[in-house]
Amino acid sequence: MSSDTSDVKKIAEQWARDFADAADVEYVPLVQVDTDGELTTLSYFFERMSEFSACKVAMRLIRHGNNVELRVHADNWIVLEVNLPTSTFALAQGAEEQGNEA
Repeated sequence: MSSDTSDVKKIAEQWARDFADAADVEYVPLVQVDTDGELTTLSYFFERMSEFSACKVAMRLIRHGNNVELRVHADNWIVLEVNLPTSTFALAQGAEEQGNEA
């Protein structure tokens, strides 16, 4: 894994957690990030008892114009997946770097 891909994955994971926090979801046990050049897939894993939290994040993503997929994984997890342009996280990284320079 290249350093650029690793950086994008870290930034995308933090973005995903911040996005969930803004939906008033305090804790997401696992966020998995897969990037394939121009497209990045974020997979949020919620415990089954946290289905309302999964719905809150899903609805916030939908309100922002994204298509989401919700499914049950291994009986104990609800997985929320969304595909976003990788450029979303490049913009986030640029803003973060500008903040560090100030």
